[in-house]
Amino acid sequence: MPRSSDARDKAIATTARLLCRQGYAATGLSEVLELSGAPKGSFYFHFPGGKEQLATEAIRSAASYVLHMMQVTLDRSETPQDAVRSLAALFAGWLERSDYVEGCPVTTVTLETEPGSGPLADACAASFQNWQGSMRRYLEAHGYDADRSAKLANLIMCSLEGAFVLSRSQMSPKPFSDAADLLLELLAPPN
Repeated sequence: MPRSSDARDKAIATTARLLCRQGYAATGLSEVLELSGAPKGSFYFHFPGGKEQLATEAIRSAASYVLHMMQVTLDRSETPQDAVRSLAALFAGWLERSDYVEGCPVTTVTLETEPGSGPLADACAASFQNWQGSMRRYLEAHGYDADRSAKLANLIMCSLEGAFVLSRSQMSPKPFSDAADLLLELLAPPN
């Protein structure tokens, strides 16, 4: 039997993966318990708020991982153009390795929740804000003014998240490379 902290971590990881594949509404607690091997008795001990608390923690965990990988990618990128191309390749690679079944859990769940409707919607909103903030700070560090950095960060995240949806539906990485190609044209060096 898994240790209680292992059971909690496995339930969160399993839920994050299921949210990537099928979203919040289609993810049931029985499925999470079965796939994670978490004992049913410990579930409500770790997640007294039930499914919403579990999904909220799964979104936070997945978003934190994405933010970390984004930051690693940005730190390795000498120019904003390199950064956009590398992020597009990173995200396309994740989707390709899952055979196009695991999209972005934050996007999937955001589309299922009413904005401002509670902790789950708040976790999704915070995830996007954190990702955009990371990109904005990177652009500012590369000479773009604060206003342009904020607008470009928003556009980059919109394009990459939209590429997740199109790439998944087309079962092709092409939407990522197309988005990156056009974004590179907008990332002319700042004056």
